[in-house]
Amino acid sequence: MSSEPPEVLSLLPASPLPGFPDVLVGTQADGADVLFGKNTLEVAAVVNCALDDWLYKVRSGFCGDAAVCRLPEIESCIRALPQSSGIASGEISGIRYCALPARDRDRAEPIIIDGEVAVPGLEPYDMGRDLRRANM
Repeated sequence: MSSEPPEVLSLLPASPLPGFPDVLVGTQADGADVLFGKNTLEVAAVVNCALDDWLYKVRSGFCGDAAVCRLPEIESCIRALPQSSGIASGEISGIRYCALPARDRDRAEPIIIDGEVAVPGLEPYDMGRDLRRANM
């Protein structure tokens, strides 16, 4: 067994979405910086497509001590946002915020039983439909 630490992927800084220079794609830590008061990126809105995972990461300290300290307040604000079709949208700490239930794919690999597809395989997930419903 090797004592070498496993390789870790480096996080990339927030960067513009191709074709949308005013839309930044960032990490969970970037989102925490914006909502927890720093907003060094000077963004006007945060779209969170992995809310429960993000809250877990904040709670576990992956997004910094300041985020952990303000978590109860921010989580309470998020839970109080009006929801429609699973999308929560409103304002938190002066920043427009939207949480939507997006995922990378609708389904996992197909399951085949006796030569027939019992569970369909991967299908692309169109996150655009959630963004349109969120009215961001």
